[in-house]
Amino acid sequence: MRCVKGSVKGEVNFVKFMAFPNPETGAVPGHFESYVYAMSWRPAWNLDACPGQRYAAPGVLALTSNTLNVHGLWPNYDPARHNGSTWPQYCGAYQPCFATHDVGQMCPPEAAVYSEYNVSSKWHTYALEYAFSTLATHEWAKHGSCTPWAFPNHSVGQRGYFAKEEEIYNIVQAGQGWALLRQHIGSSVSATALRAAFQLDAGGAAPAIQCQSCSLSEVWLGIEADADWMPRITPSWQGVNISGQDTCRSCSTITVNAWTGCPAPPALPAAPPAMLTLANALLVLVLVLILLLPITRILLLAIPGCVPRPRRIHSTKARAEAAMDEGESGGGFDMEMNEAALAATRQAR
Repeated sequence: MRCVKGSVKGEVNFVKFMAFPNPETGAVPGHFESYVYAMSWRPAWNLDACPGQRYAAPGVLALTSNTLNVHGLWPNYDPARHNGSTWPQYCGAYQPCFATHDVGQMCPPEAAVYSEYNVSSKWHTYALEYAFSTLATHEWAKHGSCTPWAFPNHSVGQRGYFAKEEEIYNIVQAGQGWALLRQHIGSSVSATALRAAFQLDAGGAAPAIQCQSCSLSEVWLGIEADADWMPRITPSWQGVNISGQDTCRSCSTITVNAWTGCPAPPALPAAPPAMLTLANALLVLVLVLILLLPITRILLLAIPGCVPRPRRIHSTKARAEAAMDEGESGGGFDMEMNEAALAATRQAR
């Protein structure tokens, strides 16, 4: 959620908390009243860069430290002057990047920006997501496109936007809020004291501290825009009260987590039982066959026609008895035919 400021130059600035933000997509660049300079607490964002996460980025983990990193420089509206709109986004020619989720040939910063800023002394130090993910593209297409640096005739163009982010970063790094954070890395700090320190850095205007379960996530500072829609940070910071966007208001203390590395990967599931060896498998097969043989014999006996073959008769007496049995049971017709044939033979002789 973004902050919304109701402000008039020369008057006290007040913050209006908008439960339902109403950005203006495709606005004309310029014509806004203030900026929010957003910084993320590096350890709180590192988990997204760990292996297996959506934004896994080994480069981020390799260069990380316990510090604030640049998130973005966001133009903001006074809703009363913009028909209720709360901030401009994806301005002018960059409007198509809204529909494509920052994907497209024109959405990323130009090559000259990467050549100058994606180096060890710049983004690799204070803007790791710019260097190793797509945050630079998102910030330029969504927010930078609405600033004066997006004007076609601007002298430095996109490079000016990223240069201003670096300039503001160096100012904040030398301030009271940063010094207090350094003293409490890995422990907790008074929420009231932390707000007061960053308020001094923001020209006396209340900041917005962002928390997740009372652990530091981001620090936002408000800045007035001058008549040319540039941040008023020189000769002194002209701040805007953005305390309405503070999400740590229920926290008496704020934990400043130190980076200790990515969490251990989840334990692998238990290995399945070992498969039977070939010898065991053959043994099981033999046992199954032995058990099935009696059952098979019983089944065969129960089927008509499937009877055991008679034993062979070896003795002469047994063969004679078998012949007599056959005669009694149906061999008589054959005996009568043999006697008739014998009588005929005798008559012929």
